Amino acid sequence: YMGIMKHYIRKWCKDSSIDDFDIRRLLDFDYYIERLGSAIQKIITIPAAFQKIKNPCPRVKHPDWLHKRVRERDATHKQTKIQGFFRSVAEKDMEDIAPSFESFTSPLRPRFAVVRKKPRLTTSAGSDAHQETTDPVDQTDNEIPQM
Repeated sequence: YMGIMKHYIRKWCKDSSIDDFDIRRLLDFDYYIERLGSAIQKIITIPAAFQKIKNPCPRVKHPDWLHKRVRERDATHKQTKIQGFFRSVAEKDMEDIAPSFESFTSPLRPRFAVVRKKPRLTTSAGSDAHQETTDPVDQTDNEIPQM
């Protein structure tokens, strides 16, 4: 039995100089232990932490991010969601609130706002007299009030 095992291990590894046939030396055992630990975390320890159960597999440590995630989940001071500030509106109510698309494109409404500017009264070139304008922005006093 051992001779057959040694023959095929040498053949599969393509190394005829192998003298130690311990499985831990042939395989990257640390890699497979890490993979098994990761699977145990996903299936057992992480769900247990979220259910507030003590780690059922103490040899497999919890990931670093898990404690923070459990604290955030159980926090009493949570930030409110933006959806809590708004309410849903039925489709019938929506028609009353917002005008339809057709009302925006109807030919009865002007497409652009019309700006009408008031004409300014200008002074003649030779006179020094102060003339008032019709623009309220230009009607400022030249004196500064004393405080």
